[in-house]
Amino acid sequence: TRLTAGELKPYLRFLHGVWFRDRLPCATVRVAALDPQFLDKLPTDLLSKVITSRHIISCIERQELEKIIQSSNLGARLSFSTLMYTARNLRLSQISLKMAISFLTKQVSRSTPRLFFN
Repeated sequence: TRLTAGELKPYLRFLHGVWFRDRLPCATVRVAALDPQFLDKLPTDLLSKVITSRHIISCIERQELEKIIQSSNLGARLSFSTLMYTARNLRLSQISLKMAISFLTKQVSRSTPRLFFN
């Protein structure tokens, strides 16, 4: 995420592929997770694919997930079912009471009420 939005745009197309997402090094995912605006740079359809990727979610540490949930506006961009699918993919070591409360109050409450994927 050391690239500007304009520099990043040509490479976002790779994230559409499951093969590519599943082979991203966790170190790369962690660096991207440190940038609070990174998820805002992704189009909604791509955000949905990235956020539901079991590999990508498993790479992010609990503390970083807590920060993402506190500061991002994922709920307004994603459906309720997408948020629940993402939550289901979390490891037990990634879940905390603080994160669960933030998830429910800051993300789920903003989500679109559709019950199907975007």
